[in-house]
Amino acid sequence: GTAPVITDGDITLAETNAIVDYICDKRDTGRLRPAPGSPERVKYLFWFHTSQGSLQPLLTNKFVMMAMQTRAPFLVRPVAKSLVGALDQAFFGPRLAALFREIEKALNENKWFAGDHLTAADMVMGYSMELCVHRGGMDEKTYPNAYRFLKQMREYPSYIRAMEKDGKGTILL
Repeated sequence: GTAPVITDGDITLAETNAIVDYICDKRDTGRLRPAPGSPERVKYLFWFHTSQGSLQPLLTNKFVMMAMQTRAPFLVRPVAKSLVGALDQAFFGPRLAALFREIEKALNENKWFAGDHLTAADMVMGYSMELCVHRGGMDEKTYPNAYRFLKQMREYPSYIRAMEKDGKGTILL
């Protein structure tokens, strides 16, 4: 029951970053992953894994907690709202704010997360960034470079083709 999943012959593979790595191993000509030992490689590794390892879990847990406020039984909602507010203030808010600042700093220094060229790190960060903007409280005034990143992602030909195939921009919860 884990999504996404791909099948390639006898191989079935789940988990976003595992799938992206697998595809890069099979198809990439060296453009989507900076060379080992390069300064860009360190940035690439950090952002490639930050997306699924830090940012997505924080966002998902925050969204589940937010949904709990409205989906809890009527008499429990005030307690749920208080609990969610306390968790957001003490845990989710500060951690997301720290990540948002790091994202903004990285994108102030580079066009893409790992440098001047699109990499697989940008691809996996793309969905996370959409979540940050649509549901995570990332605003354009405070994070202009994050918005610039999303604009250039949305204009990228392969992103446009993928959106046309999918037919929708699904945002979690």
